[in-house]
Amino acid sequence: MEGTLVGALGRARARGELSADKGPAGPARFLAAFVQGLRVMGNVHAGRAFLESAVSSALVVLN
Repeated sequence: MEGTLVGALGRARARGELSADKGPAGPARFLAAFVQGLRVMGNVHAGRAFLESAVSSALVVLN
């Protein structure tokens, strides 16, 4: 999953959709771990509001 994200983020960076001061590897690693965490939380007990809040926070981190 991380390799796919590195490629996608690299392409987004080339299109100017992501900050040029960050390489794609770190954010890809963060997203891979974040998605796995969301899956666990979603399976355990987290409601929709919690998951949406977590996604909003992740978007702030990535910007």
